[in-house]
Amino acid sequence: MKASRSTPGVMLATWAAPLLFAVITLLGLLSALLGEALAWKAAAWIALSAPVFATIWFCFRRQREGR
Repeated sequence: MKASRSTPGVMLATWAAPLLFAVITLLGLLSALLGEALAWKAAAWIALSAPVFATIWFCFRRQREGR
């Protein structure tokens, strides 16, 4: 059996969302640590909430499709 080779398109499709969430989370952590103004704190809350909201959204979407 021949091993399949992964193409750059497949790698990008597989890793695009996790890398995006990693960057968003990193920016949220940095804004929480380095910023003192209310805008920095709000940006941190939004950025650090994005993966949580995405997880909840996908869980509810999967439950609706399963019915």
